[in-house]
Amino acid sequence: MSLNQYRIAILAGLILSLSLSLSPPAGAQTATEEWVRSDANGNPYGSMIAMDSQENVVVTGWRLGSYIVTKKYDPDGNMLWEQHYSVPDLQAVATWVLVDAFDNVVVTGYPQTFSSNPVEVGLLTIKYDGEGNLLWSDTYEGTWAFAVRGIADADGNVYVAGRTWNGTYDFVTIKYAPDGTRLWVDVFDQNGGFHTPNSMDLDAQGNLIVNGGGLSGGFLTVLYDTEGVRQWVIEGFGNTTTWVKLTGDGFFYLTGRVWTPPTSDDVWLMKYDLGGNLVWEQSYDFDDSEYGTMLALDSQENVIVTGRRGVYSKWITIKVDPQGALLWSNIFSLNAFNDSWPSFLTTGPDDEVYVTGVGGPPPPPCCSFRSMATLRYDADGSNPWTATYFATSQRGVGLALASDASLYVAGDFMLTVIKYSQTGSPIFADGFESGDTTAWSSTVP
Repeated sequence: MSLNQYRIAILAGLILSLSLSLSPPAGAQTATEEWVRSDANGNPYGSMIAMDSQENVVVTGWRLGSYIVTKKYDPDGNMLWEQHYSVPDLQAVATWVLVDAFDNVVVTGYPQTFSSNPVEVGLLTIKYDGEGNLLWSDTYEGTWAFAVRGIADADGNVYVAGRTWNGTYDFVTIKYAPDGTRLWVDVFDQNGGFHTPNSMDLDAQGNLIVNGGGLSGGFLTVLYDTEGVRQWVIEGFGNTTTWVKLTGDGFFYLTGRVWTPPTSDDVWLMKYDLGGNLVWEQSYDFDDSEYGTMLALDSQENVIVTGRRGVYSKWITIKVDPQGALLWSNIFSLNAFNDSWPSFLTTGPDDEVYVTGVGGPPPPPCCSFRSMATLRYDADGSNPWTATYFATSQRGVGLALASDASLYVAGDFMLTVIKYSQTGSPIFADGFESGDTTAWSSTVP
């Protein structure tokens, strides 16, 4: 089958939007841009997006030198509310947003000083109700201290992970009651290392796991019970891990990078049980330097890892079975000589995979803008569509999938939110190189 590619460009102010798909074959699956919302007031940076039970979306970000901005949109793109959060004599930065089981909105971030080299001074957590009313906020103060992200349990308790400085960089994990009371705080240093969390997860049994890395490599993973008692700590040296994911049935995965001479870094995936025992580890080499940055699970307990590959980096996404066997791999880049990298990954009800991030600038002779690229892989690894949105400095930072298969994408430039609808049946799209796969293979020039 020939590959069809289309580009439709719409210039609005500083924004140039481009979607790929000109005259696809009848029945071809496509992504259609339904609406775009951006904020030109101070050009705020977007940090993350989340969805409530009514399938409204909440996006948070921050205006440089100013305050945190949080907005809620309905499925038609109408803004339901907007809230700002400021800290006296400091600037506030958002890092994450989540919606709890009661449709409350929780934002994490940090205040920092006004200077050319700002200092982060605390783990900031903000909670709004579903109507945008501020319920509470709390700052766990520290030096070079910030919150990375948060997660909520079914009862509305909120867990926040971050770091602080106590002679070295230390993990900080906080559990908040629904009313904002700190139930427990754990600050710990492991062997004098400089460790910063990068991911966390929570399962229905109350197992809380936090993962991070050090300044000179290595990784640190800790498991807590609901009372904040550390069950164990795993420390690795040299190789790094960037994401942790619980399976819900007694295991968890870590992904990152491992050095395997002579091919340099490879995608690294490890499976542990909840006793902290290694079940298996595997590296995946694609004839270059590669590493995993994020992972997700599908309904068959297969593992999907996305990450970066090469000097002029491309996206690499792989799928492996629960025993670590490679099912398929794909490499994506819109421009061979500009860095592309994925930022966020999620899976859908048909075990499809969605990835968003930076796709590189548009092809010549266009301007040197950066693209927010979003793509879909079906369960067999085929790629039915890719959508891009070009702006002055844009990248995808988060995804939210609705029950009607509408996909919401958050970008970091101007707090952008895009809604895509999906229709039709799959076809292959441009921009891909197939990798080793037991499911299918193809070559795109």
